[in-house]
Amino acid sequence: MTRADRAFAAMVLVSLGLGGLASVPLLLTLFPGEIASGSRGYDGVISTCAAAISHFGEALPPLGTITVVLLGGALLAAGRRIHGLVRRTARLTAARPPAPIPLGVAASAQRLGIGATIRCYTSTVPDVYTAGFLSPRIWASSSLVELLEPEELEAVLLHERAHLRRRDPLRVLIVRSLEALLAPVPAVGTLAKRFELAKELDADREALLVQRTPHALAGALAALGDRDGHGLAIGAWSLSSARIDQLCGTQPDTRALRPSRRASVLSVLTCTLVLFLGGGQAARANVLPASIIEGLGFATDDAGLTHFCPMPPRGILF
Repeated sequence: MTRADRAFAAMVLVSLGLGGLASVPLLLTLFPGEIASGSRGYDGVISTCAAAISHFGEALPPLGTITVVLLGGALLAAGRRIHGLVRRTARLTAARPPAPIPLGVAASAQRLGIGATIRCYTSTVPDVYTAGFLSPRIWASSSLVELLEPEELEAVLLHERAHLRRRDPLRVLIVRSLEALLAPVPAVGTLAKRFELAKELDADREALLVQRTPHALAGALAALGDRDGHGLAIGAWSLSSARIDQLCGTQPDTRALRPSRRASVLSVLTCTLVLFLGGGQAARANVLPASIIEGLGFATDDAGLTHFCPMPPRGILF
């Protein structure tokens, strides 16, 4: 498993864990009585459905309104960011209709097994990137072909072939979507940046495994410099000190991608708050077994239920 694969897996697992952690207290806050009833078997599920139907359409209490508005606002903000990302990426491809592929590019692409995925477009700006979520393609500008030597062009195509094979545009979309959805946890953003760097380092290593010498890729880096792929779900060419370190045979320095103290503190506080909220709402909804509650020193009533939270046993929606 490559560095990018590990970073991507860590991003997905952390996001799923945090999403699950946040959804539990939210559901328990909205529907504590219904979840408690539903957890008691078939009869409980029937009564839960009946309660939902009988109370459908009632006015939301103030706390329920606030909860739904805040959640809807957060999801709307994240959705707008994701939609903007997809729209900008689609516009990029639509604004660059394919142009005839130069013979040198076609020959190199066929030799590397990616002839069917190469697209060229007319531009005075040298650029290359991989775009497309389900059927990715490698896009190269005409000036890029004119700027690079044949060996440098092959190094660039090898680099982009790695993005193509790993479907990096789709993975970039997933990572940035998770980052938007989990904006209250800044440490997730650091994981996203680690993935962005790791996929470039992995693509460089794949190119070096074929060419064996770094001078062609180094020449391409010097010629292209840094291309702006921010705000787009593409495998964009970028220049970083870590890539240069790897070409020089030294271990890339990734200390800058460690969470800052502020991001770490905010992330810990957010997760702690969610944990406390989840535990309190679980107790309120009678999800905790009576034996655990009694072991904590709280008495139960005749029905075996305990509500030591001052809030009522019903949910804030119905």
